[in-house]
Amino acid sequence: MYDPPGSQVRTHLDSSGYELIFHLILEHQLPADGSPGSALVAHLPADERPTRLWLSPGEGVALSGRGTIHSWQRLCADERRTLIGIGFTRCQGAG
Repeated sequence: MYDPPGSQVRTHLDSSGYELIFHLILEHQLPADGSPGSALVAHLPADERPTRLWLSPGEGVALSGRGTIHSWQRLCADERRTLIGIGFTRCQGAG
C-alpha cells in the first residue's frame, strides 16, 4: 500500500473476517519540519484514550482484525509511506 502526501486512512474496523492484521512499514519519508509524522492510531477496549504507534521502516505491528478499531493519521504535505498489509484468516476445520 502506498500512502501519498496528505492522505489519511480513516478510523475503521477491518470487516473481511480477518483474525489478525499485520502492517509492515517498508518506507516512511518523514515531514521536513522534524515532526514524527503519521502514526497508527489504535482504539483498544481497555484504554480510555487511543494508542498512537510511530513505526519506522522495518517495523511492523499485528492487530486483532475483528477487534481493533484503528486508523492512520493524515500524512503531511511532504510525507509519504509505503507498507505491506496482510490479513490472516482461520483455516476451515481448524480449532
